[in-house]
Amino acid sequence: MTKMLAAVAYKGEGKFRIEQVDIPQIGDEDVLVKVKASSITRGGLTVWKRGDWPLNISPTILGSQMAGVITEVGKEVRSFKEGDRVTVHSALTCRDCEYCRADLESLCPSFANMGHSVKSKQGMYLYEQYHNGGLAEYVKAPAWTLHHLPDEIPFDIGAKIGTVAVAYRAIKCAETKPGRILIVTAATGGTGAAAIKCAPLFGLSRAIAISRARKNLEKVKALEPDLVEIVPTDELPQGWEQNGLLTEKIRSVNGGRGPDGMVDFMPAGADVTLQSLFALRDGGKAVLEGGNPSNLTIPYLRIMHRGLQIRGYLSFSKQDETELIELVKMGRLDVGRLITHRFSLEEANEAMEIVEGRVGNPWWVIVSP
Repeated sequence: MTKMLAAVAYKGEGKFRIEQVDIPQIGDEDVLVKVKASSITRGGLTVWKRGDWPLNISPTILGSQMAGVITEVGKEVRSFKEGDRVTVHSALTCRDCEYCRADLESLCPSFANMGHSVKSKQGMYLYEQYHNGGLAEYVKAPAWTLHHLPDEIPFDIGAKIGTVAVAYRAIKCAETKPGRILIVTAATGGTGAAAIKCAPLFGLSRAIAISRARKNLEKVKALEPDLVEIVPTDELPQGWEQNGLLTEKIRSVNGGRGPDGMVDFMPAGADVTLQSLFALRDGGKAVLEGGNPSNLTIPYLRIMHRGLQIRGYLSFSKQDETELIELVKMGRLDVGRLITHRFSLEEANEAMEIVEGRVGNPWWVIVSP
């Protein structure tokens, strides 16, 4: 067999072409993985649809989250063998710069993501080889990107370890200690919901979940009912965007005190991000990881006088995934409820419509060949 089915993305087109393509040929340090589960995410679709195609590689196969079984190994591969269950860490890096050595691989000048994008021309030597992702029957990956996937973890959960890792890393960066209180913006999205599930791992006493609709926030609260307080912005008085009413509301549900940290996953708009930031206690820390293209206008003196800290972070590290795989295996983290939709590979366009249209408030949308 030399052909496989794939959902192929072409520049300038709005739908996948479901077509037969060549099965990738692996190199000496690569493996070929038969994909058992992949996922469609808003981030990958946004990069494709808004036109900032990563250095014009087209066609390509999206899907930066994937798990499956190895069917072929390169002759230099020693740590994996045919038949191994694996999940793929999609980040491509040099593995040797100061950032890679410090567990900050998304800051590597060569950073790119399989099935997603490349940060700069410095990463093209990797991205050109491995730009295709998991929306296919098979995927080629460097062996150094793989994790062994324990039998206790289903393939669909294994494929989504990366989404959990985004939330997990964001909470790490917020440096919230046990007993502290955390704001989670865009809490009804897939990453926001994952942050709610990760919050108990850090010993947090409360998570304040912010989104538009109460109905969707109640669904999030049900994930960790003893931990979560909700703030639906749809219920704030008209004009809240201009007069700081969200800041006041956040503090009111916290007994008048500012929360200690914030993880921001807002995909667009500045109002929720800024008002959540200013709701923090003095010295509080905000982590921005939503891929939001909006400009933030921040009063210099307000940040300085209150000692507020703002940190941006992109993605996560392989070490984050290693820790999470162990936590899931041990039963300390159960994220199975976050899977809301399942589709076959042939139904990739239907899956995309669910993700883009937020039909039924999707969290995780799984695609299985």
